Amino acid sequence: MRYLKQFILTAILFLTGSISFAQDNLPVSGQIAGHDYIDLGLPSGTLWATYNVGATKPEQYGYYFAWGETEPKEVYADSTYKWFNADSKIYTKYNSEDGLTTLQPEDDAATANWGSEWRMPTNEEQRELVEECQYQMTEVNGVYGAKFTGKNGNSVFFPAAGGRVGTGLVSVGYFGYYWSSSLREKDEDYARDLGIGEKNVYWGEGDRGKGYSVRAVANKTTDIEEYVVSFYTQDSVLIESQKVEKGKSATAVDAPVVDGYEFIGWSDSSFTNVTKDLDIYAQYKAITKDTLPVSGQIAGHDYIDLGLPSGTLWATYNVGATTPEEYGDYFAWGETSPKENYSWTTYKWCNGSYDTQTKYCTDSDHGTVDNKTVLEAADDAATANWGSEWRMPTNEEQRELVEECQYQMTEVNGVYGAKFTGKNGNSVFFPASGYPIGSGVYYEGYNGYYWSSSLDEEYEYGARLLNFLEEDVRWRYSGYRDDGFSVRAVANGTSTSASTISNHALLVYADNGSIHVANAQPNMKIQVFDMNGKTVASGATDAEGSAEIRLSVLKGVYVVSDGNQSTKVVVE
Repeated sequence: MRYLKQFILTAILFLTGSISFAQDNLPVSGQIAGHDYIDLGLPSGTLWATYNVGATKPEQYGYYFAWGETEPKEVYADSTYKWFNADSKIYTKYNSEDGLTTLQPEDDAATANWGSEWRMPTNEEQRELVEECQYQMTEVNGVYGAKFTGKNGNSVFFPAAGGRVGTGLVSVGYFGYYWSSSLREKDEDYARDLGIGEKNVYWGEGDRGKGYSVRAVANKTTDIEEYVVSFYTQDSVLIESQKVEKGKSATAVDAPVVDGYEFIGWSDSSFTNVTKDLDIYAQYKAITKDTLPVSGQIAGHDYIDLGLPSGTLWATYNVGATTPEEYGDYFAWGETSPKENYSWTTYKWCNGSYDTQTKYCTDSDHGTVDNKTVLEAADDAATANWGSEWRMPTNEEQRELVEECQYQMTEVNGVYGAKFTGKNGNSVFFPASGYPIGSGVYYEGYNGYYWSSSLDEEYEYGARLLNFLEEDVRWRYSGYRDDGFSVRAVANGTSTSASTISNHALLVYADNGSIHVANAQPNMKIQVFDMNGKTVASGATDAEGSAEIRLSVLKGVYVVSDGNQSTKVVVE
């Protein structure tokens, strides 16, 4: 069900909105016999191909081979396996009689397809790959798999290509199986392989007749001319040194994060064609922080008044965050704490599956009916974490936010998301925080998913949410209740504990065709309206809370507002 759900949600996203991703580019150290390799700096010197046999890119699955066969085929079974006699049930090669435990070149799929300089790795070489590299389960160009990063900073990607059994293709996109050239000792039915799963990488073995992927390796030659490229901080502290073949490229390392500064590149970009030893230094520029208005605080958390008809006040950051651009925590719908794994098996309000719901159910086909369609306070993540004056918005309040505000997809302090601007000029930002399924987080930096407190009464296994992806913002959208989505809290506009930032009257006076403002919140938008409610001028206060706004019409009666307070002024 999890895999089906993930597939359906991904399909919906691609059908209902335009999503574009930048191509992930992985490093290449060079070529051997026309095929790319990467040097991961392994102790053995082993060079790994950057893509599977039968592929041309890291994310392509390529061919599947039975162990000891050199061509793909239609059916993978004992009856079609080259080295098995189906009548006698005996292996005809690589058995206890011939004593062969490692594939010979003529039976090596890498050698047969790519030439004598390439071969399948031994199981020890696969073990070295795992133990000497950092690995993570990730996606490259939209394809899930395992990325191994060597101590020299170079990386190689293994897609979760699944495997072939009979005429079928299994576990594609979730698991990967990669043959070694090593027979399993004392059991000729199996050969060793490298497996990748949803969370980890492991050594295993597979039935020799199954169809698995092959990632080739080559031996490193010793007569290569190399140079040393050293990366330093701006204060001349060594970050990393790399040995680079003449004419090849070094791999740029991650520059240290310096508070208040943005990394803008390296002092020397010539490490793309190395012909000498190089010392390269990180360069930075001071960051100018984006600031968004704050109307006040409720129970210690900032809110913004967007001038909505309902009077609803929106928090300026997510539950679990402290600034607008932080992602914060993720919650399953109706749960009040984040967790490691988001699935029906861990969901609080069911007995292990979506059709055994124990609360918030209106259909007996999905569990115990209680006809509750709005979260109770005890199950509201905003209330539970921020106090009784805060709550999760209803889906209607999310609808109001979208329909009553202008919105744009933008960045705040380098974080992508949706910015909503009310008719009073105040704005609130929702980061594209993605969402977790299982133990992984998807679509970070691309899409945003924000729970409402409203059950989806058409599909009881779902609840309503606010969703945005690129230029499309939708309020009437549904997500599976066991998924982890963000929560942006709201408060009622009549709350008596709302404290305005400026607790003094707004000071406004007119002079020589300009309106002067003082005693306002710093960096606040100021709007000037005529008596018909039309905006005639606008500006922003400085760090001292003051502003001067020039009028195009010098005489008249105007209303000056900073979003919290309004004052009438006569210009003569």
